[in-house]
Order: sequence, then structure tokens, then C-alpha cells
Amino acid sequence: MDQGQSISQKTNQEVHTQSSSKFQFVLIGLVLVFGVGGVYLAKYPYGPKTKPIPQISVTPTPAPTATPTLDLTSDWVTYTNTKYEFEIKYPKPDPNDPSEKFNSYTENLLEINGLDSLVIRIEPIQTFETDPAVWWKSQKTEVYTKKPATCFAQQTATIVKSLYDPNQRIINFGKNVLILNNFRSEVSTCLEPPEVQILLVPLNGRFIKITSDWAGLSEQILSTFKFLDQTNPAVTREQATELVKSQSEVKNWLALFKSGSQGPQVVVEDEDASKYTVHVFEGLSDHLATFNWYYVNKVTGNVTKEF
Repeated sequence: MDQGQSISQKTNQEVHTQSSSKFQFVLIGLVLVFGVGGVYLAKYPYGPKTKPIPQISVTPTPAPTATPTLDLTSDWVTYTNTKYEFEIKYPKPDPNDPSEKFNSYTENLLEINGLDSLVIRIEPIQTFETDPAVWWKSQKTEVYTKKPATCFAQQTATIVKSLYDPNQRIINFGKNVLILNNFRSEVSTCLEPPEVQILLVPLNGRFIKITSDWAGLSEQILSTFKFLDQTNPAVTREQATELVKSQSEVKNWLALFKSGSQGPQVVVEDEDASKYTVHVFEGLSDHLATFNWYYVNKVTGNVTKEF
């Protein structure tokens, strides 16, 4: 054999050896792949296990229950004035309170004082004038505070609201009351103590004067005020409804609807010791459209409106 043939045979053997080696590596690789895959499928026939999604337990929140309103005046003393036909409640007098000796509980004066200021004072006005606004115009000086009448801002309203929260009603007298106060005067001397609110309340052809300090207790006491003849109302619920219907703006509003229409309604929605609350509204398919709210005094039949 010559040298050329020997080299050729050697080269062919090396190529065959390399090919066999590659084939063996490929075969081993396939065996490993299928082997590992088989083991995986045997262990997880339906795919890989996943962690279960934790279930959150939601405990329903119980509906809030209404908290009963506490009557802070339930154990108070009732002051009854048969001469001027009204009553009001006030805290039990404390004989150990030094201010008690300055208090008065007569038919012509109810006066309750705190440690350093007036709480409330109720007295009749001795005058032949029956209109508080006319009487006030004739006054030069406010007697209790000894301040000029010009120090007092004034307004007429049936509802007295809190000095702390204008949205809170203290009392609805069911009749126009003249409200005076010197809390927000632009004159510095007017702001010197005492700073008070004064109510001039018409009462059977005359009127009484209620003076109070700017204090929460004053408002609590005032909220208990009522006329004695409010216990047996002269005006019925049906009459209250008719009185509201007779108001000019209500009559004009009702006239806008066809005869026999079920839309417009005039209904007594509520009542308390002194008044009926009458709702005037149109009943629509999805809501009630309020025209106005009215208050009818049970004794006098006087009608006042909310807005």
C-alpha cells in the first residue's frame, strides 16, 4: 500500500469516528430530554401545580342601628306661668351654687344666672303696643344691657336657630318673633359685655322678652319653651292643609295643574306641640319636587313658610 492510500484511509476513519461521536451526543441528548420529560409528565400529568388563590373571607358589616336621642331635659324643673300662659324647663337649682341667690322664679320674671353671666331671663313687656317691631323702634336704650338700641342687629323670623350652628333649629314659635343681638356689631363699645340675644315674642295681644347669653345651656332651655294653650290645638290637621292651600303663592302654583291631577300634593308631614309641618310638592315618577314647606301654628292658625 502506498503512502497516498494510507493517508486516505486514515482520514476516512477520523471522519467516521467524528460522525459517530456526534451521533452519540445527539442520541444521549434525546434520551435525556425524553427521560426528563417523561418523569415530569408522570409527576404532573395535568401541567404544573400552581399555588391556590387565597380566599378572602368577607364578613358583612352589620347595618348601623339608630342611637336613641337622649332627652337631657327629662329631669329638669318645669316653670309654668299661668298669667302669661307659657312654660319652660330649666335645670334643677343647686342650693350650693352662689349664683342661685340672684335667680328669680316669679310670674313677672324668670331669671337664671351662671357663675359669671346671665343664662336666660324671661319677662313681660309692660306696654299697650302689640307689635314688637314697632315697640323696639321707640326704644333708645336696651334696659338689661344698658346699651344703645342701635347696637343691636335685628331680624324677624318664626324659627330661632343656634348661634353656634346656623343649620340647627332651636325652636319654632309658629309666629313672627323679633330677634335682636349685639354679637356682630361694628361698634367696639357695643361688643363689650354683656353680649346677648333678645327675642320679643308676641303673646295674646302683648309680648314677652327673652334675653339669653351666648351659651349652649341657654339654647337648651329655650328649646323647651311652649305656650300653654298648645296642648289643645284649635287648628286641626285638615284645617292646616286648607290654610296652606289658601296662601296666594300656593293657589297660583296649584292653578298650573289640570283639574283632578294627582301630581300636586299638600300634606301634613309632621307635627309637634306647637305646629303642623305641611309639605307642598309635585309627585313625579322618580322623585318628589318640593314647592315649599309650611308651618301652621296649632293655636293661631298662623302660616309661615320655610323659604
